[in-house]
Amino acid sequence: MPNGNKYFVLNEKSMSIYNQPTYKKYIRIDSSKANVYEYRYNEEFLIDSLQMEVGDEFDCLGLADIYFKNVFGINSQIRFYHQTCVTTTGSFNYELAKDFGKVSSVITETNVYAIDFKFDLVYAKINGKEYGKLVDLNYVDNFPRIPTDFSLSQNTPNPFNPTTTIEYSVPSAEFVSLKIYDVLGREVATLINQSQKPGIYKTVWHATNFASGIYYYSLKTNNKIFSKKCCF
Repeated sequence: MPNGNKYFVLNEKSMSIYNQPTYKKYIRIDSSKANVYEYRYNEEFLIDSLQMEVGDEFDCLGLADIYFKNVFGINSQIRFYHQTCVTTTGSFNYELAKDFGKVSSVITETNVYAIDFKFDLVYAKINGKEYGKLVDLNYVDNFPRIPTDFSLSQNTPNPFNPTTTIEYSVPSAEFVSLKIYDVLGREVATLINQSQKPGIYKTVWHATNFASGIYYYSLKTNNKIFSKKCCF
């Protein structure tokens, strides 16, 4: 590297809502200081230090806890790090497991949308030995996707007795309300009334204490309203 140091090269690919390509990660171990560094954006960043104890902080990195958990059937020591400085773009935390490196991480982005990205290690090949299950990295249909538009689906089942499920989509962080109205336009129930992150949501209306008949449910955001009819 331009800084004159040598690094281990790791090939990594994430399976998420985005189709991400395989990319290389550059890791250096400084045995004299018991430090582990990652090289990115033409800089070297400390990602682990065996000299750090719980509660220690260095350059926006804090060691929050040390514990054990099962990693590929092995009871591994975990060092849990978190971001200690405040930024306007988000925050992060991650787990480092002995002999495996980073096994999970959570990245929260707040600069555009309030989105949490969670990553877990599902497969690794170390010195020719394989751990976990190699999945098809081109198959992401089972992973949640961020919707591109607001939508309100027809409740199911319909007609129903006495419960029904309502699904809706939120493409950006919004204050969302989902309310039930009778045929006279009177509000009779509130199912959702809170800020929500982008995603696809489902909620259940329990209508046990309501009279049979026609009702309307309405999804309202900051600047959109969607309504549908249901039959109890």
